[in-house]
Amino acid sequence: MVLSIDGFAKQVAASRGEQRGTQAWPVEVIAAELPYTAEYCLTIENRAARFSDVDPGVLSYHVNMMNLTNPFPFVEHSLSSSSVRECATSDVVVAIGAVDVQSADVLPYSSRGPTADGRSKPDLCAPAGVTGTCYNLFHGTSASAPYAAGALAILQSAFPELEGSELLAILVSTAKQSTDDDGNAVRVIDLEAALQEASD
Repeated sequence: MVLSIDGFAKQVAASRGEQRGTQAWPVEVIAAELPYTAEYCLTIENRAARFSDVDPGVLSYHVNMMNLTNPFPFVEHSLSSSSVRECATSDVVVAIGAVDVQSADVLPYSSRGPTADGRSKPDLCAPAGVTGTCYNLFHGTSASAPYAAGALAILQSAFPELEGSELLAILVSTAKQSTDDDGNAVRVIDLEAALQEASD
């Protein structure tokens, strides 16, 4: 388990006990060194159970830790190069990454490319850690994905004569571009620039 506090990642827990589904009672041992005394909540979720077509023998457990007393600024998995999920590598899928709303740095929980055939991922990035009507601060790709969808919807409303592929190309070409440490292109949506480009 990797805990990122104020931008600094620290491994606070490690697990051992490979599970092959053959044990009568599978056992996993988790040891953790927590940063301070508080009331914590630990949940274990079988992510494979979310997908109806997954073989019943396939297990994909995720451990989530929350601080009930004083929430961490971030509690996320730390993901490295080539961590992008297979579904996001499809040519018909637009993968959205999350960037810090102030620094525009890609946040560590955003899956990265390159893909097996060398394409950069995610395709576009959008802010996380934004304010909203439901949360004081809205974090994660759960915030950046609707931001990207909203940007595309605004473009489509303003320029209904353009195809979706053309609008997406405009968002990509006008994005603020940089490169991460693994050579992936980082394209942060710039809606103002996209609207200007589409109107020219």
